[in-house]
Amino acid sequence: MNLSKNVTGLTVTAYGVYIDLQGDEITLEKMRTVAQRCAADGVGCNDDCCDGDFKDRLKGVMVEGMDGAVTMHLVGAIKAGEAAKNLARCSCYDLP
Repeated sequence: MNLSKNVTGLTVTAYGVYIDLQGDEITLEKMRTVAQRCAADGVGCNDDCCDGDFKDRLKGVMVEGMDGAVTMHLVGAIKAGEAAKNLARCSCYDLP
């Protein structure tokens, strides 16, 4: 699933980027699994949508919210545009 279609907001802070996602198909559990896979020490996805430079700057991924409305916080020197680009290529959500 292309998660970028569910993005309702991107907020850049001094500590990273907050990505707000909404939709009936968005579950907190699956987003936490995505966060674990995509974290700096995570296993990544089959197609590994994040390039090496992005991974080097990504210091952590946190998820909060509830089913249908989740906020993902990418911690590190991350720009909103590159966060959105990587999210559009991400296939981790569909993995078991």
